Amino acid sequence: MAALLSAALVAGLLAWAPWNSGTPRAAKPAPEGEAGPVTAAQAAREARATERDVLVETETTESSRTFALPDGTWRTETHAVPVRAQRPDGTWAPIDARLRPTGDGTRLRPVNVPGAVEFAAGASRTAGGGKASRSASNAVDRAGTAATAVWRPTGGRSQVQPAARPGSQPAADPAVPETFLASTSYEGHTVTYTWPGELPEPAVDGNRALYREVLPGVDLLLVAREVGGFGQLLIVKDEEAARQKALRTVSYGLRSDTAAFSLDAETGGVAITDKDSDEVVGAIPTPFAWDSAGLESPEDPAAKPYTDTTTARNTFALTGLTGPEPGSATAILPATLDGGGTGSATLTLDAAATGLLTGDLVDRGEVRFPVFLDPTVERTEKGWTMAYKPYPNSNFYNGTNFSGGTDEARVGYESNTGGLSRSYWKMNFGGGIAGSTVISATWKIKNVHSWSCEARQIELWLTGSISTSTTWNNQPGKKRQLGAKSFAHGYNSSCPDAYVGYDVKSGAQEAANGSWDYLTLGLEASTETSSYSWRKFDAGSAVLTVHYNRPPQQPVNGDISNGSCNTVIGEEVIGLTDVVMSATATDLDSNLKGLRFRLWENGASTKILDKVVTGSGGSKTQTASVTVPESQLADGKTYSWDIRAEDTEGAVSTYFPDGSDPCRFTVDDTAPAAPTLTSTDFPEANSEGSNWAVEAPHGTSGTVVLDSSASATRYAIGFNSIDYTHIYLDDPAGGQTFRIDRSPVTGHLIETVTRAAKGAPVTITLKAPTAGPTYIHAYAYDAVGNRSVRSQIRTFIPSGRTDDGPGDVTGDTQPDLVVIRGDGSLYTYPGEKGGEVYGGLIASYDGTGRQTPPGHWYDAGATATTKKHALISKWGDLHPGDGLTDILARTPDGKLWIYPGDGYGSTNTDERVRVLLPDNAPAPATWDEMRTTGDVNGDGEADLMVITDAGQLWFLSGYTAGAFAEAVKLLADGTWAGRDLINVADVDLDGTADMLWRNPSNGNMYIRHGKPAAGGKGLDPVSLSTAAKSREGVDTPYGTSWTATNIDQIIAIPDTSGDGIPDLWAREASTGNIRVYHPSKTNTNPPVKTVMTADWSSYLALT
Repeated sequence: MAALLSAALVAGLLAWAPWNSGTPRAAKPAPEGEAGPVTAAQAAREARATERDVLVETETTESSRTFALPDGTWRTETHAVPVRAQRPDGTWAPIDARLRPTGDGTRLRPVNVPGAVEFAAGASRTAGGGKASRSASNAVDRAGTAATAVWRPTGGRSQVQPAARPGSQPAADPAVPETFLASTSYEGHTVTYTWPGELPEPAVDGNRALYREVLPGVDLLLVAREVGGFGQLLIVKDEEAARQKALRTVSYGLRSDTAAFSLDAETGGVAITDKDSDEVVGAIPTPFAWDSAGLESPEDPAAKPYTDTTTARNTFALTGLTGPEPGSATAILPATLDGGGTGSATLTLDAAATGLLTGDLVDRGEVRFPVFLDPTVERTEKGWTMAYKPYPNSNFYNGTNFSGGTDEARVGYESNTGGLSRSYWKMNFGGGIAGSTVISATWKIKNVHSWSCEARQIELWLTGSISTSTTWNNQPGKKRQLGAKSFAHGYNSSCPDAYVGYDVKSGAQEAANGSWDYLTLGLEASTETSSYSWRKFDAGSAVLTVHYNRPPQQPVNGDISNGSCNTVIGEEVIGLTDVVMSATATDLDSNLKGLRFRLWENGASTKILDKVVTGSGGSKTQTASVTVPESQLADGKTYSWDIRAEDTEGAVSTYFPDGSDPCRFTVDDTAPAAPTLTSTDFPEANSEGSNWAVEAPHGTSGTVVLDSSASATRYAIGFNSIDYTHIYLDDPAGGQTFRIDRSPVTGHLIETVTRAAKGAPVTITLKAPTAGPTYIHAYAYDAVGNRSVRSQIRTFIPSGRTDDGPGDVTGDTQPDLVVIRGDGSLYTYPGEKGGEVYGGLIASYDGTGRQTPPGHWYDAGATATTKKHALISKWGDLHPGDGLTDILARTPDGKLWIYPGDGYGSTNTDERVRVLLPDNAPAPATWDEMRTTGDVNGDGEADLMVITDAGQLWFLSGYTAGAFAEAVKLLADGTWAGRDLINVADVDLDGTADMLWRNPSNGNMYIRHGKPAAGGKGLDPVSLSTAAKSREGVDTPYGTSWTATNIDQIIAIPDTSGDGIPDLWAREASTGNIRVYHPSKTNTNPPVKTVMTADWSSYLALT
């Protein structure tokens, strides 16, 4: 009988649960062709795109869910206990602990709970299995759930005497083999419980299986818990059953192939550890016993205990199943363990020592039956527990010792039994919250019972961790109070059940800063001597909601120009030059703001640089740089620098570099001497402009020679002060006397580099990028990056071609810039590919060789009938048919002339030709703007568009040998006023010219699309007269911010970028700098770069 009782008491007691449920499981791969679970990155993208919160499916666990928010932040909701479970197919579903038979009828299983749980289906189950019979009296509630309301009779006795027990089980036969009672498995651990005899078929009510009369007057209740695993409760129905000898001590076995069992001498519980790692994976808290005298609301005069056990239905309704209540007689079950340290152990409980089965209390009638015995096993990770003062060394982890596991946490004092309780919750906190910035955090829980509706203050504390060793005498340490609230809910309809919330942001931030795996919170009454403080809470309702922002990652590839990151003072030495700091940062939340760059002199508290820079790449990954001017550095000083990433919510990364020391460099300002730069092929231009590089015309090669002092370790050589190619001397890695690092733009022009020996000069064969005035520039550098002053050769490159290109006056096919400077001189600035310009040359002379002869470009004494400066325009060859681009000029005296190009970017003014106009054409003296267009009407000759002072728009065509044959007035007086003509060219590449114009007042740029002439050849100029007559019927917007106060001059030029679309040079009004634009078919686009940094504000005309 003892063996049988032992098994009945404990064979199913282990409330085994997924002790690693806080760790996300890897999502199962989706079938081919189907989408898999939504990852964090996918959720973040979808949240931004849809502007709604999106669940991160791959981070969902049994107790937590994480959402990506549209602003790049995150929200994680964590419950104290599992609220969902993963099905075999990997999908998640709500917890459903209702018991259902397996296919072969030999087991009962909960529908969907964390882990695997099975109960015996009853009737002669050997350990090896076997077919079970089905009893008609096996009451299985298939409609109920684990949370259904408990049925109790509305009339009749509150306590009944036991009836005869004809169906009671006989004493166990020791020869009967062990049979299966229950098992649970999770994460590789399986624990099996066996019964030394036959079991009756259980009555099933939702998640509960009741094995009736396992001993005379004793029932065994197994409960599949929603948190995972199960609980066990032995129900001793009356005093007669309690006096059985078999109940004096209770023994049961624990079996596992992967876990071992050991007794905790202090609490009387059992620790369950992994055999290989000794990691604690579960525990049996202090076994506990109580009677049925307690009441949840003892102050209610109508409340009475319900104790009828005559039927299974009545037993399921016992009030004592909720656990000890105020007024209950309670006691600890002392325990011993045989087989400790192994996976096969026997736990023996001294039930007689409780005094609740026999003895004075029973004799005096102070014990009310049924009596409940509840040893239970729990996991050791997140969960909750109570510290109960009447039993200062007892553990109640996850509500154990209450009805096989209560779901109600107790807080405060109750006077009936002098019970005082505090409760604690261990909330999972790992994953993405670690290291984040907490925006808000709340913890809420449902108050389901109070002593009355009178509010009392309940405090919430941040505490140390809890475990199966937590008791009243071993409470977690208090760190600090997070909040206190007065409330009372759950007494009656006047103060019904309700949630209570606390602001726990400060505690959550501390946990995030410390990368805690758990956040442990404790509730206790402010006044622990008044019954009005007594509260019960739905322990499983506790939920922690954290809204947080994950910090960016530490920047990578932190670097400085002419150096690298070195934390040791004195090891990184650079020259006195601008220092460019750069790095790349990533923010997985895609709300990266930028990178903060800091630089300071060693020992100084003031930062030279402390600036956030938004780099290129977007909100997820950015590469940024910042320049520290050499003027902020000094020779011989040591400087420190570091870089961190920052996001839009204020979260920051750690500083690059790793460790406590920043990067450092020391400045050495001992520059090498300027290199000697010589060439016979590219002679230095004289003031007269007569010695051109005739041995190396454009398109052919010439040589230069570089030499310097011994301190030089490399040279930089380039054209027109841009795009240098670097030549490193005495390359030790390659065993060579030099190494070339070519410019990606002009490096192809450096054809060969030769050096006879170490220390010898370097000979370079190269091609000039343009015809006309060209500068060859060179620098020498020493080992720490100090740069010499610049050496240069200014040379004139003759054209190597017969014909000029459109807009080209130097013969290299690239459009050039011709200007009238403020002093009235005409200059040519050769253009390079992409629209670069640099050096210029005087572009007019007379037959005597005099440069800039007067009267052609500027008249300082102009009267009201004349103009101060000429209007100039160029496109191609106008006269005398030599293939060279000529300049059309309306001179200050009001006449129109052709100034023939000489192929070198200049013109002999003595050779100018007067242009004849049709009789109906407006006099050139009245012209305000003119644009040569090339041939746009298809007659093979250049055309001209003119704006008069009166605001008329004219189109001149039929040009032949210095004369225009036809003049068409497109707009009458005043119509064009307030507009600037920019270009007449094919902008959208449809084969027909368009008109580009701007409103200088509002800054809008427009295209007026032209129509082809009748027959489809060339432009019909009338289609450009008004928007209504154009191809689209309206002027099409092409750009904004082109006001005269922003851009005061715009020069249309043929394509320089290679896309076929005409480009623009523009003068910035505030600086006089020249910018180049590479428009598209539909927009001017932003400026590509500034190509001339000199102030050209005084220049009078540009073409």
